[in-house]
Amino acid sequence: MSVEEISEFVGEWFAGVGGASLRLPSRWFGRPHDNQHRLTGASVSAGRLLLELDRSLLLTLAHPSSVVVEGGCLKIAGFAHGTLDWDDFGGSASHLETFEAGVVEFHA
Repeated sequence: MSVEEISEFVGEWFAGVGGASLRLPSRWFGRPHDNQHRLTGASVSAGRLLLELDRSLLLTLAHPSSVVVEGGCLKIAGFAHGTLDWDDFGGSASHLETFEAGVVEFHA
């Protein structure tokens, strides 16, 4: 599956569910199933999938190759590495987290 197709798939899934919790390869981002993030932008650049969540988080996955839905969970896999770039709610501090290959999950 191409990165463009994955981007489209993710956009359609979020349009159907509205919001979802985010699980990175290493941990939950926020409290599991408590924080509901909305997709506010999706694009592809240089083989990277760029997902904007809540107009304040930017998730970048390098060269993802697959996306599947299992129950209420969307899983993106096959990427070389990723980053999550976000500002604290209220904008007082910026953060950047990097992670190696794995699976990123969105739980509706």
